[in-house]
Amino acid sequence: MHPESAILGAFVWPGLFFGGLAGVAAPVIIHLLVRRRLRRVRWAAMDFLMDAQRHSRRRVRLEQLILLLLRCLAALLLAALLARPFALPGGWGSWFGGIQHTERIIVLDDSFSMMRRHHDDSLFEAATRAVTQLVKNFDSDYDSITVLLGSAPEDPLVSSQRLGVEAREALAARVAGLTASQRAVDFHAVLRSVRAQLDGRSDILNATIYVVSDFQRVGWVDREWRGETDPSLHQTSPLAVLDDWAGGSRRLTIRLIDVGADQARNVAVVAVHIAAGPVVADIPYELSVQLANHSQQAVHNVLVRVSADDGTDVESVVSEIGPDETVDHRVKVVHADPGRKTLRVEIDPGASDELGLDNEQFHIVTVEEAVRVLIVNGAPSSDTLLDEVSLLKTALDPRGALSSGNEIVVIGDYELEAAPFADFHVVILANVASPSLVAAQRLGGYVEGGGGVMVFLGDRVNTDDYNRTLGPEGAALLPGVLESVVITSKPVLLVATPATHPVMELLFGADGSLMRHVHFRRFMWCVTADPAAVTGGLSASASPGDGHTAGHPPEMDPTAWSTRSCHPPQVNVLARYATPDREPAIIEGRYGDGSVILFTSTCDRDWNDWASQPSYVVAMLEFVRHVSGGAARDRQVTVGSPIELQVDGIRFHTDAYLVSEGSASDAGEPITGVLSESGDSVQFSWGATERAGVYRFQLRPRHEGTPLERAVAVTLDPDESNLRHATEPELHRSLSGLQWAGWAESRAEGAAARGTQATRVDYLTGTDGLDSGSDLAARELWRFVLAALVGVLLIEQTLACWFGRRG
Repeated sequence: MHPESAILGAFVWPGLFFGGLAGVAAPVIIHLLVRRRLRRVRWAAMDFLMDAQRHSRRRVRLEQLILLLLRCLAALLLAALLARPFALPGGWGSWFGGIQHTERIIVLDDSFSMMRRHHDDSLFEAATRAVTQLVKNFDSDYDSITVLLGSAPEDPLVSSQRLGVEAREALAARVAGLTASQRAVDFHAVLRSVRAQLDGRSDILNATIYVVSDFQRVGWVDREWRGETDPSLHQTSPLAVLDDWAGGSRRLTIRLIDVGADQARNVAVVAVHIAAGPVVADIPYELSVQLANHSQQAVHNVLVRVSADDGTDVESVVSEIGPDETVDHRVKVVHADPGRKTLRVEIDPGASDELGLDNEQFHIVTVEEAVRVLIVNGAPSSDTLLDEVSLLKTALDPRGALSSGNEIVVIGDYELEAAPFADFHVVILANVASPSLVAAQRLGGYVEGGGGVMVFLGDRVNTDDYNRTLGPEGAALLPGVLESVVITSKPVLLVATPATHPVMELLFGADGSLMRHVHFRRFMWCVTADPAAVTGGLSASASPGDGHTAGHPPEMDPTAWSTRSCHPPQVNVLARYATPDREPAIIEGRYGDGSVILFTSTCDRDWNDWASQPSYVVAMLEFVRHVSGGAARDRQVTVGSPIELQVDGIRFHTDAYLVSEGSASDAGEPITGVLSESGDSVQFSWGATERAGVYRFQLRPRHEGTPLERAVAVTLDPDESNLRHATEPELHRSLSGLQWAGWAESRAEGAAARGTQATRVDYLTGTDGLDSGSDLAARELWRFVLAALVGVLLIEQTLACWFGRRG
């Protein structure tokens, strides 16, 4: 038995009780002070009175003692009344009843997984029935109720209110009329909010928390969830935040009401993105559609349809998706005209699919007239054969009837610092001698924003300047540090590293035939931030070099990159030279949304013969397409996350209109942006993304012109589509320090056994037998104390009058 429950229990406000004990001394002090104020005066008739008083002295003293004790008891009861006494479960106080005031908090899971159809209705309909039954059963004369939705715990339906019968009926009707949201519920955050509410109320003695949910494995028992930003919470149950609230005078019951079901059947579109590079008009591109089968059985012949607002309509079929498998299905799409297109991707997985909301997804595609490539020529020449970029330019935009989709602009290295990088998808530095620090910093911002940079070295490159401006000490764009030039005694080949890369797979293939006749005579030593060693031997036709000018330097410490928030960079050595030391030949570094490809040799024929081989055209086209993909990279916004949009502040006003999913008006809702201090940009932010779909910002130009529309696609959280259900044993194992009991077990146990636990977790499947009882509720006794206080005061007054009349 709990040590505090052996006699009475304790007090909600023990400080008031112990402070009130001083009041017990007040009647005694008054009695003594009254006695001290009496003066003895002797006179003749006094002898007769003293003789009579001697006969009644014992009776008078007894009467005074009784009145004094009653007054002390009244002071003691008043102090106890203010301190709110209670009796713990199993204590003597519970033998004669008491008031079980309990703070009851109901958490209703309204995530979109609750729209799952099971049998004749949805899980959310079953959940609202459970909450309605709980609300109606509450004894609100004593209990206060809080009802909150998992998608908006900061905005409860009711908060700590005592409701009468009519108010409870109205609340139950309101709950019954709710619909599930399209958000995903973060139960870690929800229960942290509940804990904050409990901590903010020091007068709460008993609390019962009801969680009504389908209890997906995601977020409850899975070890990782990408929606949770605190890594430490990946290893704990969401309930762990309530571990230490109860104890001493406080009791907590957590009741998990599981309306979920096993054997889920759901196929979902979890992601849509462009497979590679920007989209160019009249050139087919691949749209990657990721489909997840969250079922225990394979699904067959899933129809995938891609339609656009320009009339494009493409259908394809996925023959099979295995159980718990995610496939990347590629759909070839082509748009005839440039501009922004809204794509709608939808699937038909068959009648067995239990959740239809995640069967479609929208995507915004910007179709360009061409891939704009800026080439900075570091060694221009009037002789085409001697010009640094002549062969490169021809490879990227060869003459012929068919367009390569590239638009090439060539400038000199003296124009680099003022070049308009934002107007291009790719910037290529070809044997540029010494980029300035200003140019390097501008390139850094360009890459982080999604731009692509390709760097070719050569005899004009100043390694010290490159390392200072583009290296770790400057813009930190290079994926390594440049050393000296290596001259091989005989030409060497390239070998691809084991890491998979789409361009390398195309160039080397199964037998490396495209690169078999490409030889390198010179290259620049580059110390990379990639410590991975190359395994495997040379290709069959490789000729190891044996003429190095110096020893091979060690790999670079990745911590050297410290000047930019995204560093150390994600470095991938795509190819190495077939030398004994395997020096890096082609290196990719990813920075923010963009990437940089460093070629440690030249783009012309000065240091190699690649430009004279057929693979050169293929390689350059594929590398440009690869690094230009950052500008078209999807910036996914999920339901519930804010949309951030930045536009040109010189061209557009700060007031705009937003047409969102579910808008009441086709004209849209007014929205005001924030103008930057420099006045060159306007930042718009919209947080009310409650539904998946397309949100269109209608921008108003400052000068005459057509209003511009910017569209953003908002998608469902893909984790929420995984309907895999957490079983009772799995939920039990995920708890840390909480006492677990099945619902039937908790109802059958005796009060004495229950009184030993400050916190308890009960588990119920379905709604049968659901009630609002609280097994761990401590019983408040203030009404009994009040009655006793009134009784003592009445007795004291009655006896005082009677004793006074008797004299």
